[in-house]
Formats: sequence, C-alpha cells, structure tokens
Amino acid sequence: MDSIDHSFRDASPPLPLPMPMPMLGQIPHHQQTFFPPMVPIGTPIFSDHNMQDYCDYLYHVGFLQGQFSDIHLVFPTLQKSYALHSLVLSRSPAFFRRLSQPHGKSLEIDLDLSSEAIYTVLSHLYRPLSYGDVCFIVNENPRVALELLEATEELEMESLSDMLIHSINQHLNQISIYHWIRLLRSFTTSRKRWTETLQHHLVQYLTHRLVNQLEAFPIGAKMTGGICIGQNEAFGYMPAKTPPLRGMVELARAYSMLPESYMKLCLEHEDLPVQDMIQRFHFAKQVLMFREQCGKQNITAVMRFDQNPCVLIVKKVGRKAGRWDLSQYDKV
Repeated sequence: MDSIDHSFRDASPPLPLPMPMPMLGQIPHHQQTFFPPMVPIGTPIFSDHNMQDYCDYLYHVGFLQGQFSDIHLVFPTLQKSYALHSLVLSRSPAFFRRLSQPHGKSLEIDLDLSSEAIYTVLSHLYRPLSYGDVCFIVNENPRVALELLEATEELEMESLSDMLIHSINQHLNQISIYHWIRLLRSFTTSRKRWTETLQHHLVQYLTHRLVNQLEAFPIGAKMTGGICIGQNEAFGYMPAKTPPLRGMVELARAYSMLPESYMKLCLEHEDLPVQDMIQRFHFAKQVLMFREQCGKQNITAVMRFDQNPCVLIVKKVGRKAGRWDLSQYDKV
C-alpha cells in the first residue's frame, strides 16, 4: 500500500521547539514549592505559553513528518496508510475504544471517503480546524464537507460535526440550497443521524428563513371570517379577493424546482407560516402549476377533512378504462 510521504522527516523541524526551563535542581530550594512534588529532580519543565504553538508542532512534526509514530492507520479503499500516534488518535472516542483493545502495529479503518476528507479529519486530531477553516471547506468543497460529516459520525467527533452543520446552515441561500439538497441525496442510501440533522436544517431554511426573505406570507394580508373547517379555525382566506403577492409566487416557483420528497415535506410542514388550510391548499396548487409547466404531472394536492384537517401532496391516480355492461340494467 502507498504510504504518506515522510521523506522529509529527517529535516529540521519547521517550528521552534518549546524552550525548556531550568532543571529543578538548578532552582533555589525556596522557589521550588510551586512545582508538583511528583516531578523528579533533573526533569525539564516546559513553558506552556502558547497552545497554538504546541498544536502546530504536533501537526508538522507528528502528522506531516510522522516522527515518533507508534501505529499505522490503514485505509483499504484508498490503499493508503498513515504513520500516526495512539495518544493523539485517542481524542476520538471510536479510536479510543479500538486502541484500548489488543492490537498490533496497525489498525484497518473501513471508511469509504475521499483521501482529502480522510486527510482533513486526521489532521484535525493533531491541529483542530478553526471555524474559518470549516467555512472555507463548506464554501469551496461542499462534497468534502459532507464526507467530513460522515467521518465525524463514524469517529464520534461531535464538536467538528456541530461546527460543520452550523457553517452549512449559516451559508444557505436561495441558490446554494438546491446544490446542498442534491449532494445530500447522494449520501442518504443509509440513513444516519447527520443526514437527518442536515435535512432538518435544509427544510427549516425553506419553510422559515426563505419565506421571511421573500415575504411570501405577510401578516397584513390576513382576512378574518371566523370560519371553522372541522376542528381547524380558518380565517376566510379567499384567493379571488386577495391580491397576488410577488413573494408567494417566487416561493411557489422555488418550491416547484425542489425534488418531490422535499417539496412534499415543505408544503405539508407545520412551520410553513400560511394563514390557514385554504391558503396552504391554494399555495400548493400554485407550486404544482409551475411544476406541471415543466412536464411533471404525477402529483396533486388534496384537502383531507376529518378530526385533523390538512393538505396532503399525493400521487395522481389514473382513471381506468371501463366498459358499460348492459346486462346490469333492466330492459324496458
């Protein structure tokens, strides 16, 4: 298998080493009281003045150069191995459990991800990614961002997962939402927690933030009529007497371009701020009208009247060809 290039591991470290403080034996006795009593005489004490320097040192000397490594991680799907350090890998709870069990000098990891995603998630254990780093990945390489979410779930790295989800959510807009939906659908062959979490944020954007941005359902357009449909109060929304709202039309066009599963989720979602069931039904008809203009005529909207009245998006049922059976009628 190909290994990570450590040809420069004998070169001088790219960063200055932490400077040791004087030996305990060289410090006057009256100044030694603040040192832990378990530190033996003659042990160098290193100054902890900048944690970032230590992370950079671990990343360059430990991860990039592979010096002092005690274990190899092998990725069969990539045909690559990495010379790494058990103590650093144990930051991941999944690796911690694997390393706590008897093992040899190598561990085989079954992660079907790109080499860039594997490299990034391993380097994060040595030098944690900043929020700026995460935002750069989300904007420049969204597929790698989703692969990182896949890796963080397998390796139980929740803090990195939360940072990725937050960054994706913050960068959603009316154009990027379709790209994220298409990418996410390629990862949903096996349902996992991160895919459900991200889908929840995508739907929340479509049913809440995008609605507010377009001002699709302004409060001032409500009408009151005191109408009840079943146990549901309706406000008397009447399409014929309500002026067409540009925001609602733009939202209908946006929904019509969604995959069918997302369109159904959004139109039936309880957080969609429609006035009542009548307005929801009218809006759904608008969406389906735009959809039919693109040649997609396989679904329709229906209203259900029972104890919980609602609008449902269902498959169209084709009419079956029949034959008039005269034998069923009395002859005159």
